Amino acid sequence: MTEETQWLREAIELARENVSRGGRPFGAVVVRDGRVVARGVNETHAANDPTAHAELLALRAAGRALGTPVLAGCAVYASGHPCPMCLAAMTIAGVERVAYAYSLDEGAPYGLTSAPTYAELAKPPEQRAMRLVHVPVRAEGEHPYALWAKARGAGVRGTTHVRRHVAAPRSCVYRALLDPEAVQRWMVPTGMTSEVHEYDAREGGHFRVSLTYDEPTGTGKTTAHTDTYHGRFAWLVPDEQVVQVLEFETGDPAMQGEMTMRFTLTDAADGGTDLEAVHENVPPGVRPEDNELGWRMSLTKLAALCEARHRAEGAEANP
Repeated sequence: MTEETQWLREAIELARENVSRGGRPFGAVVVRDGRVVARGVNETHAANDPTAHAELLALRAAGRALGTPVLAGCAVYASGHPCPMCLAAMTIAGVERVAYAYSLDEGAPYGLTSAPTYAELAKPPEQRAMRLVHVPVRAEGEHPYALWAKARGAGVRGTTHVRRHVAAPRSCVYRALLDPEAVQRWMVPTGMTSEVHEYDAREGGHFRVSLTYDEPTGTGKTTAHTDTYHGRFAWLVPDEQVVQVLEFETGDPAMQGEMTMRFTLTDAADGGTDLEAVHENVPPGVRPEDNELGWRMSLTKLAALCEARHRAEGAEANP
């Protein structure tokens, strides 16, 4: 049995269980890296919520579990063909693959098909039963979009993407990502000192770290010379991936908001590890070039630490 068949069978079983509880026969499973991130069943009648479809509830749960609304790398397995609403939501979230077990035609005899909705949306707007009308009203005061941009620091949240080769196996690098002593040594840019206050390296576990400038000229986000951040481990795949959700402890709106850090490890041709670090939803108050430089400094330290440990382990194994 393929993994895809396994996930679809699970979605079908969720649908059956939902029927036994008085719900509609729809279930959905969100999977990433071969693991279930979230599940959902149709709760439209139980919650009196027309949007509480199985796929949407699974997406919401997946976003909470991963600490991000961006579900790149995820696949959704649904018991039935998704409706246009769910399909649009999965597209917006960045879901990469959707598979379903029962077609629109199979649901039609039971009145369980969204084919009429697809047909309605395929019509020109002026021919649809629901009228979509643009009424260009302008209320007094600041434009809400401009107000939103200002509240977020008059900028767009960014993404920093850095790759680094490490001449050590994935297991060694993975350990260094979760070891608080190692993190205190490598996850700090040159010119700063790290203090790990808490580091519970398990899914759902919390961490808190402070980075203090060595020179008094450095300006901190939390205090005069210190950046403190806290968060949780959202996702751990041994020797493959670490996903953390974090935020700065700051009163500056331009520095506030949750961020996601994703470390992905793959085997390199030389037997080492290719590390990809992605820092998403970076606040607009953080200069992209500064953030990238800090990441490159830190990953250089990580590589040096892992390579030294790997050499030492090899020397012990072959005295």
